[in-house]
Amino acid sequence: MTDRYRFQNGAFYLIGHTNHSGSPCDYWETIDFNLSTGKLLFTYEKDNCDDSSKGDVKEEEVLLIKGLKITIQDRYSKEIKYMLPKRQKEIYISIGK
Repeated sequence: MTDRYRFQNGAFYLIGHTNHSGSPCDYWETIDFNLSTGKLLFTYEKDNCDDSSKGDVKEEEVLLIKGLKITIQDRYSKEIKYMLPKRQKEIYISIGK
């Protein structure tokens, strides 16, 4: 997990977040959220180690989430849930007050 902050208006504001999860020979999921543009990119990759003839499967889905102002001090004060419509997967984002 990686957070990126920018100092502005006397505080450090979250401007980006990236999270990777999964396991080898199964799947990989990546969330890349640019808070400046509001673009959340979710990537799912099926990792077929046993059968190279199948190839890997990669799917991407984009959500637009605007208006979040999160400082480093209140980064984990509460959590909101978004649903990816295509994959029907819940995404949780820890946000400020």
